[in-house]
Amino acid sequence: MRIVAYQISIKDGKVLILESGGAHLLSNHLHEIWSFLLEDYGECLKICWDLDATVAPLLRLLGKTACKGLQTTKKWHEGVFQVFYVVGKVFSVSHVSGARMSLYGLEQYYPDLDEPDVEGLQALGMKLLKELNKMGFQPTKLTSPVAIYEEAILSKLDLPKITDMPKEVAEAAPKVQERLSGLIESKTKEGDTVIVIGVGNTLGVGQ
Repeated sequence: MRIVAYQISIKDGKVLILESGGAHLLSNHLHEIWSFLLEDYGECLKICWDLDATVAPLLRLLGKTACKGLQTTKKWHEGVFQVFYVVGKVFSVSHVSGARMSLYGLEQYYPDLDEPDVEGLQALGMKLLKELNKMGFQPTKLTSPVAIYEEAILSKLDLPKITDMPKEVAEAAPKVQERLSGLIESKTKEGDTVIVIGVGNTLGVGQ
């Protein structure tokens, strides 16, 4: 898996995009910018440092109407392109042809570091990927540490669902609730603090 890093800023009134491989773009034309970000590098993860700060110049180009649309639906269509943005998580651009890129912030994995240059950013990304690989993780996204764990572990587990509950257990639930409520009322007075702990499958505590 390859890491491609980006830094985006404003220079001479235009959006400047630096890419860790040496490519760069200075433009205020959104279609040109989207095409640059969609450059195909094969199997890779595209990263920046602070996601929200990085995409801020792009959001300014989109304008208020588009930003309001992104705020409410997370999506915005720009001609043959579609933008998807979840604050602090991911910024994606896709084309009607099927091309797609997603940009993730790396700062959350290195909270004690200052932002490096674009080459240093790529190096940190490769370091993170190497450490994740050592733990058996092969991430396809870097939305958050939780998302990496969910993709690598939880998504592959055959966890029971609420619909898997036996009919007898489901039918007994109201009686259990009634009995528990009665027990609490008989053993406590108004103003007391009650902690209800489920032991076993309800909390994953072995018996």
